[in-house]
Amino acid sequence: HHNGAPTVILQSGSGLNAFDADTGESIWDLGLSCGTVSSPLVVDNTLYVTSGGITKLDLNSSAEKPKVIWAVNKLNANGASPVVLGDNFYALAGAIAKGANSNTGEILWQLRLKGRFWATPILADQHLYFINQDGLVQIVELDGDGDSQAASIVSVIDMGEPILGTPAAADNALFIRSDKHLWKVTKTTKVK
Repeated sequence: HHNGAPTVILQSGSGLNAFDADTGESIWDLGLSCGTVSSPLVVDNTLYVTSGGITKLDLNSSAEKPKVIWAVNKLNANGASPVVLGDNFYALAGAIAKGANSNTGEILWQLRLKGRFWATPILADQHLYFINQDGLVQIVELDGDGDSQAASIVSVIDMGEPILGTPAAADNALFIRSDKHLWKVTKTTKVK
């Protein structure tokens, strides 16, 4: 929202733009060249956008345009969108998963995964689920002290089919769509 009106934010290689959703009138335009594959992410009136790396913008600012809070080139999201929960920020750059402090952009950990990725990771029950294009689900456990200073792969499931879509979490299960099936995965699921 901008001055109480619903706002549409669009990113492109030529800039980041905000428009009044009711009138289509331009509200602001930042000359910030943005990636067009990863979706921008709005969390508590801040905007995370891919722009060479990740840029965090303050949408609460009374200024005409949002202020840059931080920009970190080493935090990049190539295809998959970033994930934010509280003070923790997660991005997938190629096959490198990265955890960072969402307030500062400081990278806290990096972890090499297998394969090429398109699906956005999902966070559930202190675990990040990364699914590569070949259908390999790599489950990464975050440390238990709440600040996610470390991570490790604790399980790998081969779904045996190409997967490009982002999984969904509901009712203590993950729903994963492959080229041929819709899978429901729970803690007790046995993959054949």
